[in-house]
Amino acid sequence: MDNLKKIQEIKKQTVCKKIDGEMVIIPLVNDVIDMKEMFTLNEVGTFIWDNIDNKDNIEAIVDELTKHFDVERPVAHKDCIDFMKDVTTSFHYLLKD
Repeated sequence: MDNLKKIQEIKKQTVCKKIDGEMVIIPLVNDVIDMKEMFTLNEVGTFIWDNIDNKDNIEAIVDELTKHFDVERPVAHKDCIDFMKDVTTSFHYLLKD
């Protein structure tokens, strides 16, 4: 499973709330909120999180980042890759084998 699909799977198992432009993500473990594992996203992470659904590849997300933010494509691509690694590492236990 690639990182894009992993993030899409993780999103199905979390509760999210946007507060002052930042996203707070709380995992659901056995349908119970796990407050010990909260994850906060900055503005760019929140944008990626909001736009990751129904995307077939990372380049589509990078396209959206470069349209929305004043950022060069290589930087947007690296930010997107780093974001996916961080989220999949933090929430690896939510992924089905």
